[in-house]
Amino acid sequence: MAIKVGRCLLQEQLIRIGSSPTDLAERMDMKKSQISDYINNRRTMDLHTAYNIANEIGCTVEDLYELIEIPASERKRSRRKGRQ
Repeated sequence: MAIKVGRCLLQEQLIRIGSSPTDLAERMDMKKSQISDYINNRRTMDLHTAYNIANEIGCTVEDLYELIEIPASERKRSRRKGRQ
């Protein structure tokens, strides 16, 4: 199964635990604007950041983003010349 990353679900996870973006930024020693960029889909978390945030708020990395399956018909297939 191939997937692509959809919208960020961090805001929903913060609501679930009764926290705010400002609280998370302080706990993670990050800028509030960086957390806001993730929440508003202006920036995608790298794996390291996603893992640390998920660990801090008690969810999985998969809980932080929508994961959208890419149908086989839409996947790009690379073909090498001379190979069949």
